[in-house]
Amino acid sequence: MTTIPRHVLEQLSIPTRYEKLIERVGSDVVKLLTPPDGNIEAFRKVAVAAAQTGEGLLVPCYGETGTGKTTLAESLSFFLPGLFTPTATHQGLITYDALSAVVDRLRRETPPLKGQLIPLNIDHREGAPPTDEELASIKRFLRTSQVPCVVLWLETDLRRAQEVAERYTSITGRAIIDLPLTVTGPARETWHDIAGNTIELCNPLPEKQVGELGIEPRDYDVSRFPSIGEFMKRIAIDFSNQIIEHQSATKKPVTLVLAYVSESLDRGVLPSFTHGGEPGLLDSHALLKCTPESMIGKRWSAKRGVLTQTIFRLDARAFWFPPAAAVSILRRYGPQEVSALLERIGRSNPSPTDVSNYLSRSDLGRFLLGDTGTAYETRGRPAEEAKAALAKVGSEYGFGSGNDKKMNAAFLEALLALLESQDHRVRASAAEQALDFCGGIIPDNQIDLGDRIVCIEYIWRSGEALDTSRRSEAAQYALQKLHNYAVNLGWTAA
Repeated sequence: MTTIPRHVLEQLSIPTRYEKLIERVGSDVVKLLTPPDGNIEAFRKVAVAAAQTGEGLLVPCYGETGTGKTTLAESLSFFLPGLFTPTATHQGLITYDALSAVVDRLRRETPPLKGQLIPLNIDHREGAPPTDEELASIKRFLRTSQVPCVVLWLETDLRRAQEVAERYTSITGRAIIDLPLTVTGPARETWHDIAGNTIELCNPLPEKQVGELGIEPRDYDVSRFPSIGEFMKRIAIDFSNQIIEHQSATKKPVTLVLAYVSESLDRGVLPSFTHGGEPGLLDSHALLKCTPESMIGKRWSAKRGVLTQTIFRLDARAFWFPPAAAVSILRRYGPQEVSALLERIGRSNPSPTDVSNYLSRSDLGRFLLGDTGTAYETRGRPAEEAKAALAKVGSEYGFGSGNDKKMNAAFLEALLALLESQDHRVRASAAEQALDFCGGIIPDNQIDLGDRIVCIEYIWRSGEALDTSRRSEAAQYALQKLHNYAVNLGWTAA
């Protein structure tokens, strides 16, 4: 059983260590790498010397916590691609056989090009220098490896790094560079950009919107921090505190879903005001661009930061609801007048399973189920027939005068059947009922999933509500609904 995606506030983070950054962004980490020029030149010399002698080198690397030692060690193939292969990391016993096995595995997976060295990073022994036996194993390995290697020994204590360097050079002789190598990290003038790029790469929002959540990297004085790691850690701590404040803005986590129900056969204008990397998540800046001259657009433009905060506090999303799914729900669960109307125009009564199948392929259904499977089919005769049927409902039954409330109740019944069919536990649900913790908010549907309440607001519109000619109208509805929630939750004035 899959589950609804995590609330967007739970997904926001600022990794402060290279290992966590790799977990978060993978190979995209190269977009954040800034070469420490002095260190790069040193490794260029190491590579040239190894090519001439056929032997590798042990390079003890010293740097304070957060300087960027691991980042440098793991990124030599990016900084000097012609001279180094991807880095192999060794975590186990330091013996000749163990080191050889690590390098042999890398050679099989990524055969080195002619002239390339293999970097071998030993990053688990800070504070524990190699024993004489281990040092002898390293020396033997470096002299006999079929492909020259550079073993990187990372240390945060200068005295220990110097000791390792002195013991090694006392038995191998002078190296082409001064040992230990002091890791400098990226220049301070780049730290603000690195922080901003890290935030944007690791989160489903642009850096400029992070500032509207309460964190702006350029507000920090880089001269007050000993390393880029400490600089990033301070930002990360402040960011975490800001997120906690935003999470506590509602007594229980809320996800607000705006479901556009109309004759539109695709998502239409929705991608123009939602984030691409997070399903349906509203984009505050894009929303305002869609309707700059409207009253609600102007009202929010004066407090853009509050709009961004509202979207993220509410995990606010917008989804297209396909006519085929809407018609199947109304035929099965809708008001008697609507069901009879659909029967008269030849729509058969689908089974609950059929309705759930329709729903499970809609953007809203897939979101509730945590499914990233096949997108809804929008072309062909079935879709066109459903479009015509929904148009008939709109013209003969109507979406106003309280009729929408009856249809909202039908949609809730269908959604609950879908969740039950997938063994999702629903603690409570209601249609057209005020939230327990905020009497001023009355969602069309509310579904309590335990960890949060999903509030669904349906936008019933005749015609193709998501056509480009109605972009401003669609954006205005989203902004108006966000304003209603923000006012009732006390985040902004009416």
